[in-house]
Amino acid sequence: MSFKELFEVDEYKKMLRVAKKKIKDVSKEEAIKIIDTNFDEYKDRIKKELGLNEDMKSGAFTAWCKENGLMDEDSTDVPCKCIERGLKSEDVHVRKMAQFAANMNNC
Repeated sequence: MSFKELFEVDEYKKMLRVAKKKIKDVSKEEAIKIIDTNFDEYKDRIKKELGLNEDMKSGAFTAWCKENGLMDEDSTDVPCKCIERGLKSEDVHVRKMAQFAANMNNC
């Protein structure tokens, strides 16, 4: 690996750490805006790494949260309170979905 490649990897890791700090407590839409405006060169890689691809769709865990009254019907962002409740569920499948959501949402 050349010095330039090593520098780019190191620079990307620094940018990823900064991005994680900036988007820690914001919605998915707000996080995408922050990354788009602040991380030009690495924005696509950072969004992919953090699971913020704009084409992601709501899934089974989002539906579970809505069914249990833990989020609004028109919302697409899973709140931390839903993840916390999902992690305590007796249903193994719900716990696994909640753990995945926790990993994606920094809860």
